[in-house]
Amino acid sequence: MRNFPGNNQFLPEQILTVLLILSTLSKYETNMEKQFIIDYGMHYFDHLTKQDLENILQLLLQNKEISISSGQLTVRFEYRIPHIKLAEILLDYYADEEIIRSLEKIFDNYIEFGKNISHLGYNLGMAGDHKKAILCFKKEMESNPKNANNLESLGLAHAYILQYDEAIEAFKKAVEIETNRVHSWYCLGLSYNKKSYYDEAIEAFKKAIKIDSNHFYAWDNLGLAHSGKAQYDKAIEAHKKAINIKSNHNNAWLNLGTANSGKGQYDEAIEAFKKAISIDQNDDDAWYNLGLAYDGKEQYDEAIEALKKRLRLNRTKSMHGITSV
Repeated sequence: MRNFPGNNQFLPEQILTVLLILSTLSKYETNMEKQFIIDYGMHYFDHLTKQDLENILQLLLQNKEISISSGQLTVRFEYRIPHIKLAEILLDYYADEEIIRSLEKIFDNYIEFGKNISHLGYNLGMAGDHKKAILCFKKEMESNPKNANNLESLGLAHAYILQYDEAIEAFKKAVEIETNRVHSWYCLGLSYNKKSYYDEAIEAFKKAIKIDSNHFYAWDNLGLAHSGKAQYDKAIEAHKKAINIKSNHNNAWLNLGTANSGKGQYDEAIEAFKKAISIDQNDDDAWYNLGLAYDGKEQYDEAIEALKKRLRLNRTKSMHGITSV
C-alpha cells in the first residue's frame, strides 16, 4: 500500500476509506436518510479530486480522527459502526470483485467490533463473498442469537459454498425460533436433499407446504426426495402438484418424466420429457432422458435421434463457451 497523504496516487481502498470516514463527519450524522447518504457518497466518489482527498486526509490526521503508520490506516473505534452503513450502500452500487478486495481489510476490523452487521453480510453474499458473509452472520449471532432472519442468511451462505451440514444446523435453528418460516423449511429440505437425507428432506418440504400449499418449489423438490427413496408413486404425485401450480416450468416436467421412468412408465415419461422440450428446446437433460425412455421402450431409432440432439446441443454450448472467452 502506498503511503498518504502527500501522494498523488490513491488506491480504491483509500478512496473508499475516506468515504466511510466522511459519513461520520456530516452534520446529518445522527438521522441521515439512506437516500441522502447514497447521493452524498456517490457525489464524493465520482467528483473528489486527488487534491480534495489529500486535504481531507490532512484534516482527519490533524484532528486525530485517523492515524497512519507505515501506510496502514487506523480509524477511531467509535467511528466504525457508521462506516459499516455507508459500506453497505457502496456495495449495493459497486458489488464487484475489485470493490470486495478493496474493502476486505476494512471489513476485517469492522466484523470484529461491529454490531447489527447482518445486512452487511447479506450484501457481501450478494456480491459473491460468502465466506466473508458467514463471518458477519456469525458475529451478529453473538449479540442476537435469536434472529431467525440472520440464521436463515447464515444457512444460505453455507449452502452457497456447499457446506450443507453447517447450512442444516442454521436452518434448523431458524425454524426452531420461528416455526412458520416457509423459506427456512424449504431451504432445510434442499440441504437435506443435497446430503441424501431423504426422510428429513421430505419432512422439511411437507412443513413448508403446510404453511404454503402453493409452494411450487417445495412440491417439486418433495418429488425429488421421494424419487431418492425410489418412492415413485409419491414422487409423481408431488411433481403433478407442482405442475398444477406452474405448468410452464420445464424442470417440473423433466422431474415428472424421470419419476415415471423410474417406475418403468415409459409412455408417460416420454410425454413429460416432450412437454419439457416444448417449453425449452435447448434442455439437453430432457433430450437425454427422452432418449433413455425411448431406449426403455426399445424404440432405438427414436432413442438415437434424441441422444444425437443432446450431443448437438452440448457441442453448440461448448463452442459458445470457447468463442465467448
